[in-house]
Amino acid sequence: MKPINIEQVKKQQIAQAKACGLPSPYSTEGAAVIHQAKLKGLPNPYSTMGAKLTEQAKAAGEPCPYHAGTPSTALTPGKTAQVLADFQMLLEVDMQKVKLESDIAEKIRVKRTLLPQYLDFVDGYVANNESYANDVAVEIFIWMLDVEDMQRALVLGLYLISQKQAMPERFTSDMRTFLCNAMTDWAATMLKAEQSAGPYLDTLVAIVEDEQWDVPMISLSKLFVQMAKHQERLGHYQEALRFCNKAEAINPEKAGVKGMKKTLSAMISAQEESA
Repeated sequence: MKPINIEQVKKQQIAQAKACGLPSPYSTEGAAVIHQAKLKGLPNPYSTMGAKLTEQAKAAGEPCPYHAGTPSTALTPGKTAQVLADFQMLLEVDMQKVKLESDIAEKIRVKRTLLPQYLDFVDGYVANNESYANDVAVEIFIWMLDVEDMQRALVLGLYLISQKQAMPERFTSDMRTFLCNAMTDWAATMLKAEQSAGPYLDTLVAIVEDEQWDVPMISLSKLFVQMAKHQERLGHYQEALRFCNKAEAINPEKAGVKGMKKTLSAMISAQEESA
């Protein structure tokens, strides 16, 4: 990705703040505004600048300045590099907007607000079977996982993995491992909420098994454990036991499924006796 022009980003954000009647987010006054909002339990006012600017533009019958920089995704031969460069510039600015937030929940909210302007670009990249080093698509894949848009994240992620695209340098894991870990964490959250993780967890696990993904044993074991727990929740005890065994085979000492296996074996025996 091209180096970020910090001064250009700051000027844009300061101008947006001024248009919304706010001091510069980089000033002492701006810090005080953010602090007062938090004390009152209100959202960071700088995070809502986009919505305010959109409303003002609509009222004046003008184009929205917040999204005015969204590049066209129309591709013709020879335009691919320019379109990618345009989206790289846009992403650099948007990543700075995310960095303005100190709270993780607010970062996610900002990402969710910004994501739609990239969807045509990444969807077209997949639909048109394009293949080139696409750091924008990789970053958007990460954002999709952050906002828990698992359907889009899985489609885009698997396509990028098939191309052997690289994760950004700030990550230590490769894309396969990152996707497995993110899916595991999301599936655990869904299980706690007593909700299904299907079909996304099932799809990923099936691909991991079929293609024999080379990921760290801890990541693979945890993924299979989550699959086992979700199968148990559905009453699929044989399948749950199978994934427990797979997790334990990969990570014999620390899979943490011994108690679960006993419970599942008992449930299977009870089913067989009542049959």
